[in-house]
Amino acid sequence: MNYPLEMLSREELKVLFKLFEIKPSEKEPVASLERKLSKVLSPVKGFFNDPMDYLKFMDKIAEQNNIYLSATDSAYEKESELFVSLYQTNFQQLSVDEQKEFLVHLENKGLSKDQVASLAALSTLGAAQISGMGIYLLASSSVGAISAALNITLAFSVYTTMSSVISTVIGPIGFAIAAIPLIRAYKGVRNWPDIRDKSIDIYKGLESTFKNVLIGNFTKAEMAFNYLAGLRIMKVTEIENQIKELKNEINVVDIKQNDLNSSIHTIEADISELDSMIDGKDRDIEDLKSKINRLREEIDTIETSKRKLKDQQSNNRAQVSKVHAKRLDFSSLSSESELKIEQKEKELKNLKK
Repeated sequence: MNYPLEMLSREELKVLFKLFEIKPSEKEPVASLERKLSKVLSPVKGFFNDPMDYLKFMDKIAEQNNIYLSATDSAYEKESELFVSLYQTNFQQLSVDEQKEFLVHLENKGLSKDQVASLAALSTLGAAQISGMGIYLLASSSVGAISAALNITLAFSVYTTMSSVISTVIGPIGFAIAAIPLIRAYKGVRNWPDIRDKSIDIYKGLESTFKNVLIGNFTKAEMAFNYLAGLRIMKVTEIENQIKELKNEINVVDIKQNDLNSSIHTIEADISELDSMIDGKDRDIEDLKSKINRLREEIDTIETSKRKLKDQQSNNRAQVSKVHAKRLDFSSLSSESELKIEQKEKELKNLKK
């Protein structure tokens, strides 16, 4: 019968159990609740009718309130549209002065101008046009009003990060703005803290009238519907907010990743430049090594010449002076070369550090 009961926690189910006089301890209480929901709008408590699924359940409530719903197979879309339309219908049934007084009173009781304006806008906008605080505020107040009137406290902060709003609307203000079919019953109430007491009186004996037996209990059905729809809106809003936060976190991570990638590219460019400089130094070292080899070859040549000169010295003492002078020249050249070698070896050593 596709009533969205599986989304409710054990605590949330207690509200509907109490509304439909079901003991949580009985066997399969959720199945019993679904059966009662499917028959609550049937004449004579559904004894002569087949169970009504959730889509038909919503259609019957809409028909009873002269609300036209868009054709859709989506239970959530139909649920959202009917939820807002019920509020709109009840709000519009107040006189202009009552509407103004109603909104002013909400502001005096703690709602901000933006929150009050958001709720006022709900009375003229279609469900498809509504998003954000208005529909959320309406949903939370409906759930708060119904559960509190039945003396059941729910931990609304479990669902949402907007718990500060919830704590405001589930008080006496919550009863005033709850989208329930009893809003007109509060006309004339001036002592707002007493709204809770009046709500409980209205909720008592909902099945006691002959009309409920003949056509079904629309008051109880609308209370159950608004409770289910309100909870779903709150939970959907929570998940949407979580998704939004996760997407924001992903965006932040992406930005950080892009910054890191940029840093990596910069570092890689620096590394490439250093590689080029190192290659240049390697080439300088190779050039120096080639020079050293050439100098060593020169030394070898000089040494060979020196030995030849010594051999000639014994055979040609007459030319000793000339040869000696020449040898001194070669010795001087050799010394310079050795100094150069020493200098180059120092340079080579420094480069290899």
